[in-house]
Amino acid sequence: MAHSLIFQIDIVGSGRGSRFPVGPSKTRESTLTRIDLHLDRRPGCHDSIRVLLHGLNAQEKVALYRLPTEAEWEYAARAGTTTRFYWRNNESQAGQYAWHHANSGQQTHPVGQKQPNNWGLYDMAGNVWEWVQDWYHEEYYARSPTMDPPGPVEGFNRMVRGGGWHRFKGSMRSSTRDFNRPGGQIPDQGFRLLRMQQTN
Repeated sequence: MAHSLIFQIDIVGSGRGSRFPVGPSKTRESTLTRIDLHLDRRPGCHDSIRVLLHGLNAQEKVALYRLPTEAEWEYAARAGTTTRFYWRNNESQAGQYAWHHANSGQQTHPVGQKQPNNWGLYDMAGNVWEWVQDWYHEEYYARSPTMDPPGPVEGFNRMVRGGGWHRFKGSMRSSTRDFNRPGGQIPDQGFRLLRMQQTN
C-alpha cells in the first residue's frame, strides 16, 4: 500500500477555506492532516463529495483522492488504542476530546478546539459524522477479510463514523457507526479525504 495523506473537510463550517494542520503524524503507512473547506451545493451529502472527488482527481490527472474505508477510518480514530474511546474508557472525559450533545451548543465547531487522539488527529469523535466509502450491509463483517476489509461493493445506504454534535457522550466510542442514504444530509455531517501519494 502506498503512503497516504488524509484530510478532514469541514463542509458545514464557515467557508473560510483556512488550513488547520494537525500533523504530520505517522500511522502505519499514512500521514494525516486536517483542512477546512466549504461546499456550497448540498453540503454534507455523499453525492456532493463524489463530485468534489471527481474534480480533485481530474485536476491531478490521476485518481489520488478518495474517502477512507470504514476500516481505515477506525484504524486512524483508534490510534493504537483498544478501549471504548480513544481517550481510554472514561466517558466523563468526552468533553475534553469531542463536541457532543451536552457541550456543542447544537452546532458544528472549528477543528482543533478539543484534544487530539494519540496520533494527533482532531475531532475523530463528535463534531461531525464522517462519511466513509463503504456501503452499509448488516452482515458484511461476519464474512469480510480480517485485514483491511474493503467494504461491500454495493448497497442502499453509506456508512458514517465518529458521531456528531447531536449525539450523547456515550456515543463517542471509536466503534460508533451509523448510515445514511447517499443523497441525505444531516446538519452535522462531514468527511475526511484520503490522498494517495504517487509512487515512482
